[in-house]
Amino acid sequence: MDELREWLVGNGFKIYANNDKDNLCDWYAGRRAETDKECGCNDHPPQIIVKPYIIAMNDGNRYKSVEVELVGEDYGLWWNFSVYSLSPKELMENLGMIEERLVKAWELK
Repeated sequence: MDELREWLVGNGFKIYANNDKDNLCDWYAGRRAETDKECGCNDHPPQIIVKPYIIAMNDGNRYKSVEVELVGEDYGLWWNFSVYSLSPKELMENLGMIEERLVKAWELK
């Protein structure tokens, strides 16, 4: 996941500590979405959050996957739009399209 982390930083993401004890990846990444529609709770655009996972299974194998979320408050309700079960490669190849579609879902009236 080091390559993914470096790629995300190079694409404007900030890295934050992950405290999920079941996830062997100790970080996640975030940046503000490019949208004029602000989150109702703080008057800022919502964030795009990238959550990489490394999960150790009982059989000794480790599985890697990535989720991308756009989370924000609108109309007094919290919304969570997401794409999940991506490989790091799929994320790097498709982040632009994924972010565009998450933002379009967020901007619906």
